[in-house]
Amino acid sequence: MTLSFFAHATGIAALGLSLNGLVNRCDRTLRRTNSAASVLWTLNNLLLGATSAAAMSALSATRTTAADLVHRRGNNIRHWACAAFILTALVASAITWQGWPTLLTASASVAVSFGVFYLQGAQLRFVMLVSAVLWSYNAWLMHSPEQIMGNSLGIAAATYGVWRTRKTIGQDGSPAPQIAGKS
Repeated sequence: MTLSFFAHATGIAALGLSLNGLVNRCDRTLRRTNSAASVLWTLNNLLLGATSAAAMSALSATRTTAADLVHRRGNNIRHWACAAFILTALVASAITWQGWPTLLTASASVAVSFGVFYLQGAQLRFVMLVSAVLWSYNAWLMHSPEQIMGNSLGIAAATYGVWRTRKTIGQDGSPAPQIAGKS
């Protein structure tokens, strides 16, 4: 089996996980599938020689897992964890600097760091939509069919996820009650 085969295989698997999380209504499922997908995107980027993108993907995997762990804890730990991941993204970007693509992937990482620690529902998926748009440049630059497809479908899935998780407003202007068990 060739390196190219492994690159394509990891990209396809990551794509499937990414899409599953974005269209799911449960924020916890989104965080968990995003973590697993990020591990596979890291490997995919390494196999393609995109070290800066691989660093941001590895950071994404740990960030999303950490956000899931501290989600229901106090605000102090959440603030410090978010700040640490934003700082780490900026440092990793500086270390692995590859020009314009690094600026875009770092911006996506900072936005998603804020999103996974502080947002939920449609707002979280909107941040994921912006992130997919920013990552698209890297996908085209690396000529990765899986990443191109992943970002294109990710944009569509995140848009659908935003629509699907938006709060329905009642006739009196108040938010409709949430279904129990949905987070």
